[in-house]
Amino acid sequence: MGATLRNIQARFGDRPQIGKFFRARGTDSVATLFTLTSKTQGGKRITGMVMVSMLGGNQAGAAVMYDDAARFGKTANALFQKLSEALRPAANQSTGAPARASSFPALRRTPFPDGSGSIGLPAGWRITSAGAGSVRASGPNGESVALAVIYQIYDPSWISYLTANGRPVPLEATIYRYQGDLLGAWLAVGQQSAQKQHQPIPTFVATSTTKLSQDSLLVMGELDFHDGKGPLVSKIQLGKMTSVTSWGMMVHRLSVPKRLVNEEWATVTAIKDTLNQNQAALDQMVRAKQAEISAIGQAASDRARVEGEAHDRYNQSVRAVWDEQNRAGKAFENYQLDRSQVKDNDTGEHATLANPDADWLVKVNPNRFEIVEPGKYLPGVDFRQFSVTSLARSALA
Repeated sequence: MGATLRNIQARFGDRPQIGKFFRARGTDSVATLFTLTSKTQGGKRITGMVMVSMLGGNQAGAAVMYDDAARFGKTANALFQKLSEALRPAANQSTGAPARASSFPALRRTPFPDGSGSIGLPAGWRITSAGAGSVRASGPNGESVALAVIYQIYDPSWISYLTANGRPVPLEATIYRYQGDLLGAWLAVGQQSAQKQHQPIPTFVATSTTKLSQDSLLVMGELDFHDGKGPLVSKIQLGKMTSVTSWGMMVHRLSVPKRLVNEEWATVTAIKDTLNQNQAALDQMVRAKQAEISAIGQAASDRARVEGEAHDRYNQSVRAVWDEQNRAGKAFENYQLDRSQVKDNDTGEHATLANPDADWLVKVNPNRFEIVEPGKYLPGVDFRQFSVTSLARSALA
């Protein structure tokens, strides 16, 4: 097996990433699935399988099948048959025993309801939820996959900022402080969700952990939902994402009942490799969401503008009432004190003068000076103009 994998690396210029070893159904062969990025073919993603069979006399035979990762789910069954046939003659020649037929489950391309992608599923499998490029599917024997699933998580230290802006934290939200523990956060998502739904609390025992990057983790272990169906051997890839008021993870999970790992692990791995996201549809969803957010913002802006205009009209009407009251008050004050408002037509200035002085100015220079009638008194010039602020100051004085 090791020599075969080294040959694959030499051919494609990239080290193959292998899955769990399993015994091919109906054969004495041991196989594993692999993925790689072909450096010799412009970075094309490759998915394949390596199978090793004992030919007798302590001799082993190996065969490899591979295809473009996006097509592997469709072509795997036919390739598997050819791979088995390649090993069968050598095995028959060495042992004289008839070879047993084997088959790789055919995968049927199944689209997501919202058109955001598709996945290849064998007979008996069904999609339990899908949308926005992510999918959850389950098999007839307790197998399941969750691919490109995004979980939104709220850090407790950010909640006060969020609620201060009048947006409550969603009831279904997961609360978990980010401290670099992706596995703990993923488990918190499942446990908090189970609590809210009054279901048994799931547990997970990790058997291996591989750090893929600063914000990405690959974990193998046993997941138990405590639903009476027993533990699930699971492979989980976690990737961190952040936003202004929350953080999140993208999760890929493969799970198979422990008793069926040898028979079904190849199937769930093949299913994972058939995930096909419709980027055009996802881009359209993003644009639609951006348009929705923009519309909400515009509606809020329009609402604020209308409310502001209504407030301004109200203030203007109140100010007009106050001005009329103050104008009348000034006219009465001038009447009591035997005074008049005089306007200088050359400068536009207004002044309050005793009636004899006002009459003399108008008589001496009638073109320049005139008596201002009370109805033409100017606010802020002939009488004090009150505002909400000045009224408040007067009340506090």
